[in-house]
Amino acid sequence: MLLDEGYTRRHPCRLDPAAYQVPMQVVGFVVCTKDSRPILTLRNTPSVIAEALHFNAEHKGVELVCWCVMPDHLHFLARVGREGGDLLKFLHGFKTWTGRVLPEQGIPGPIWQRSFWDRHVRQNESLDKLVAYIVRNPVEEGLCRDWWQWPHMWLERSPENYGLWPGVT
Repeated sequence: MLLDEGYTRRHPCRLDPAAYQVPMQVVGFVVCTKDSRPILTLRNTPSVIAEALHFNAEHKGVELVCWCVMPDHLHFLARVGREGGDLLKFLHGFKTWTGRVLPEQGIPGPIWQRSFWDRHVRQNESLDKLVAYIVRNPVEEGLCRDWWQWPHMWLERSPENYGLWPGVT
């Protein structure tokens, strides 16, 4: 790869940071553990992750749509608030805080891979399908039989608002 084209091994090509600050822009993220270690569902780790997500969202002008903690990665959809916010600062704050707190609670660090996967959601794209993909991830990974059985997820609205019904996979 050519370094002068914006590609490096350590830093994948990202959109301009301003793209993560557009009011009401929704972005889907996947954040993986270092070396794909299955540590995120140990002990009270899901509670720490939930607290960190919501705290950082509130303080960085971000609204969470949904999240799902898997053993070795975290999926979430978030949007920049109407009054503005910064998804990159939100993610940095989340990873920094959990990277410090979880080792203090006995989860060996480092916790996170340096980078993350993200995908900006188009305005005409249905959030329902993206939310369904995220909450059905534990079923696809064989961790539970039905999406509503997985305890480590959260939705901004009731599942029915996304076309999700308990008892229907």
